[in-house]
Amino acid sequence: MKKGSERSERSCDTEILEVINVELMVLKRDGTKEEFNMDKIRNALINAGATNEEADHVIPDVAAWSETNAENNVIASEAIRLEVIKQLKDVNPTAAVIFEGFKKA
Repeated sequence: MKKGSERSERSCDTEILEVINVELMVLKRDGTKEEFNMDKIRNALINAGATNEEADHVIPDVAAWSETNAENNVIASEAIRLEVIKQLKDVNPTAAVIFEGFKKA
């Protein structure tokens, strides 16, 4: 498979997940809600040292987990954070430790 076609498949998968999660909302620590955003997770994973391939592995699992564990289509940001760490430990333990350090006050 060519690199370009892999990118197209990944983009297509992301688009499908975005449609699935359109109504999923994230409850922030300050009580506000915002739409579930896989790009925010991807950016944080990359900033923690995960590769694009590792992010591609983690994000769909976290999205599916979030949707399954949401109550009334709402999931807490801290729950997502903990699931990202759990999933990332399986593919890149070093990046998981760095990601864990991103915890906001």
